[in-house]
Amino acid sequence: MPTLTFVGFVKTNAIHCAYPLLPISENNAAERLVKFPAIGRKNYLFVGNERAGRNAANFYSLVTSAKLNGVEPFAWLKDLIERLPYYRKGEAFSQSAAGRSVASEELDGLLPDRWLLTHPDCKWEIDAIRREERRRKELRKRQLRNQKKSK
Repeated sequence: MPTLTFVGFVKTNAIHCAYPLLPISENNAAERLVKFPAIGRKNYLFVGNERAGRNAANFYSLVTSAKLNGVEPFAWLKDLIERLPYYRKGEAFSQSAAGRSVASEELDGLLPDRWLLTHPDCKWEIDAIRREERRRKELRKRQLRNQKKSK
């Protein structure tokens, strides 16, 4: 849970007192974004060694990239892992093995956003569902507040 200092509390409330029409924004979205790294922090202590930690970080990056691009992570990773061995003799792998940055476009079709175009049935829907649930919940809260004000 983020800590709010007294000074921060006073500054925040001073802004809302000076501009009463300014809505008090909730920071739920920001808290949801930092939730997983915060929860995982304890777990990361036990990954085994430094190399395992880097591998875990790469894996989390792939999963997060898939989610942010609206792709179901398991389906994308499964297909990616199955298809990557067929690219081993390609230009991208030779560039990477030589320590150069990969400039080849042969792997671009495996990027989550482009992969989704060829696999539309693997769209990651849960975020949209949760967003809609949060929107409805907020709407109900507003309606209840307005009903209480009108009484």
